[in-house]
This record gives sequence, structure tokens and C-alpha cells, in this order.
Amino acid sequence: MITALYKKPALLDRTRHAGKHLLPLDVSVAADMNALFCTFGEFVEAGKEYPILFVNSGTNEDGSPQLNPVVLLGLSAGENLFVEGSQWFGRYVPAALRCYPLGLTRAARDDGTGEGLSVVVDESYAGLVDGPEGVPLLTAAGEPTETLTNAMKLLELYDQEAQRTPLFCQRLRELDLLKGMRAEGTLNDGESFSVDGFQVVDEDKLRALPDAAVLELYRNGMLALIYAHLGSLSCLQRLSDRKTQLKTQAAAA
Repeated sequence: MITALYKKPALLDRTRHAGKHLLPLDVSVAADMNALFCTFGEFVEAGKEYPILFVNSGTNEDGSPQLNPVVLLGLSAGENLFVEGSQWFGRYVPAALRCYPLGLTRAARDDGTGEGLSVVVDESYAGLVDGPEGVPLLTAAGEPTETLTNAMKLLELYDQEAQRTPLFCQRLRELDLLKGMRAEGTLNDGESFSVDGFQVVDEDKLRALPDAAVLELYRNGMLALIYAHLGSLSCLQRLSDRKTQLKTQAAAA
């Protein structure tokens, strides 16, 4: 799945990208992103550190708004509280960032048999270099290196979950379980903040579901995901504490 992280995505080409190496991930590419897409497979681990919220992002084929989950990383637009230079502050790094600067996209096959998955690389990424530093993506013969082969396994798993995640969101909408969210607070130094434009599961509506719907959600695993999402909302306080910590450090410096 190609997200806003990718400024200049290009299909990986054995000629165009011959000799290209990757340096260790520099997460500063996400320094101005206050939210990142989150697949449902990440809910349990990501929800321990970040609030998981839902946001309208694009349009479905039928014209309805497409809903996607994101991890909230900052309390204002353009703010990522988890980027420290080139490093990530936090135990769990969102998969969208771990995959970067590689990604998968659907492109026409050379044999004309329809579309297939192809690897792309963000050519704007400063960590994509000509070597000798870093690890190569392709062998001298133009074949994937072990590094690229392992990365492709992660990309394929991520793509599978990214394709299925909107179905989970669609079911939430069909059951009318969502409501708009607005969170307000004040930091220790008196600065106020507000977070809105997102949606969360309405616990009252969840409790009011018919037994048959609850049983369906339980058996297909969605109920566990819903509670992981609801539990993650307590991490809003963690964002507030983190912002206060960074402001204190900046003042001391």
C-alpha cells in the first residue's frame, strides 16, 4: 500500500536501480505526519502505545467514503511526537514505516494477463544511495538480494492486511458503531490542545447490538479488534505526557 510517505514512488527496475543500496531506516521522513495508516493486524501491539482512530480517507468504488484506521502520533497537524532525529521513540514502529521506502502496487503484467503486484521504491528517500554504504537491493545479475527477498515477505503480508482492513471498517459502519471524536486537554505548562476529525467506536451502541451481531463479531475476531481499539484510547494521555516531556527538554536546552 502506497501512502503519503512516498514522495516519488517508482517501479523497482533491474536497470534503473542497478547498484542501489539502502541505508538503515531514517524515520525523519515521517516527522511531519501526525497519523499513519494501521492495519487490523497491528491493533493489539500498536494499541499499547498509540491511540487507534478511524478517519475517512478517499472514496470507495460505489462513491461512499472509505474509512481507515490510523495510529495517532501527534496532538496537532504536522506534529509527530515519536521522531527523534532519524530514530523512532517507541517500542512499536508502525508497519507502514517499517516497509518504507519499499512498497507494493498493482501494475499491468508484461504478458498482458492483467494486474499483478510489483515492488516500488521511493526515489526521493535520502537513504537510497549508490553504495558502497548500505545493503544492495539487486545482485549484479539484477536478481533480488536476500535483503529485498525478506523485505518482499513483509510487504506481501502488509499488503494482504491492508486490503482486508477496510472490510473491517465497512462492517463497523454497517452496524452504525462509529461516532465523531473530539479530545481536548491542557499540558502541564498551560498550553491547550484539541484532537478532532477522527471517529471512534461508540461503546453505548456496541452494548446495544443484538446478540446475533455480537456473536458474529466475536466469532470473526472483530470484537477483539474493537476492544483493542477502545483500550488504545487511553494512550491519548501518553501523547500529552510525551509532548510535555519534549517541551521541557527543549526549554532546558
